Amino acid sequence: MSLNFREVSGALEIGGDDRPGDENYMIFPDHPAFDGFMHICMCVCAMSLAISKLRDANVKEGDYVGLSCKGLDYTIRIPVFGPVHLALERRSPTYAHIAIHWGRNPIAQSIWSDQHRQWLQRSIWPVFVELFESSPPGWKKCSDGLWPLAKVLRNSYSHGGKIAWDRGKDGAVVEWGGVRISRDHDRNKPVGDFVGDADLIIMMLAMFDGKI
Repeated sequence: MSLNFREVSGALEIGGDDRPGDENYMIFPDHPAFDGFMHICMCVCAMSLAISKLRDANVKEGDYVGLSCKGLDYTIRIPVFGPVHLALERRSPTYAHIAIHWGRNPIAQSIWSDQHRQWLQRSIWPVFVELFESSPPGWKKCSDGLWPLAKVLRNSYSHGGKIAWDRGKDGAVVEWGGVRISRDHDRNKPVGDFVGDADLIIMMLAMFDGKI
């Protein structure tokens, strides 16, 4: 299903480079998620360069890492060339690119070690939590499904990655895009049972769709 994020000049535009995808977006500095997304890109780029160096391989312009969602039905591509190179030159990127494919690709991280999976999780969780915390208070009270889910995820990441929320302060169920978490049945289950790293990245964009 198409996400159809709205274009906002200086923040989010449809398009990008030559990386194929069902939806391609350019994220600019005016977007609230830009700094967080660039942090993720920097982490992915740095790890990719380190692995390539140890394996006597090269990271080339146009290379990417594919990340499959766990709860949502999408697979995304994150560029692995550029952010570290620009930082070494003391330059800032003008925009970040993300390619979104419709449909999951469960084998996308099948060859990853548990240590690499944990590294990526620990790189993205804090970005998601900080983005939620820095958002306008009124947005967090939205009842359209996405923000209530984001609130539960924020609370869960702040409590060791286990599903947690304050009893009586939220509805019994939060649901958005096919991700469904029940207060009574899912408490203390790992967040990874419901969403993965790619889910959070898409949510980071969806949370601000129509609000910026």
